[in-house]
Amino acid sequence: MKRYDLSKIMKKAWALFTNARAKYPTFADALRKSWSMAKFEVKVAEERQTIEAETKAREAKVREENEQA
Repeated sequence: MKRYDLSKIMKKAWALFTNARAKYPTFADALRKSWSMAKFEVKVAEERQTIEAETKAREAKVREENEQA
């Protein structure tokens, strides 16, 4: 189960609610958007780690091939 920073989510929702009243007329709308942003951030972080791991593996393979040549 993923853990989210609930304090950060609530603060972001409150900021959206107070600063963008036209777009988020109710606190529930702002909270919904804040949760979707938090989930998106987690998804991006996971994908970034995957890409970095693949890059390191590729660089290690190239380095190994260069040493053998």
